[in-house]
Amino acid sequence: MTVAITLINYRDQLDRKYVAELELILNRMLIDYGLEHGEVSVAIADDQLLGNLNREYRNLDRPTDVLSFGYLEPGEDLPSGGSIFALGDIYISYQRAATQAAEVGHSIRDEIALLAVHGMLHLLGFDHDEEAEATKMHEKEALYLSSLNFKP
Repeated sequence: MTVAITLINYRDQLDRKYVAELELILNRMLIDYGLEHGEVSVAIADDQLLGNLNREYRNLDRPTDVLSFGYLEPGEDLPSGGSIFALGDIYISYQRAATQAAEVGHSIRDEIALLAVHGMLHLLGFDHDEEAEATKMHEKEALYLSSLNFKP
């Protein structure tokens, strides 16, 4: 299992210990869903990159807080024999995370953790289009975040 977090332009804002804890949460999620051979890339970037991606892939001309791009089709078989495979990419806007953290009164670290877990849940097949799905997704977010004392 491999989760790699890349800090684009935000190396000074998030220390290595925090990044390692966040990687631990995301790796645990892969294990819990039987995807321990999956690779996930997480990029913490800026509004400009997230806005460009949102425009290109979702036809929405504005930045967003998190985007997930999964590489497996629903129902697709995983590679056999324990082969490593790319599960997907998660992009997080540091600027959106900072704004949202201030709005709800928790830390930027907690907001980034929430967005990373949220993005990973999307890669694992969760969605929030319907109220029941959103409730289930929120419960999973809370479970994983509380396991390492993140309190968004």
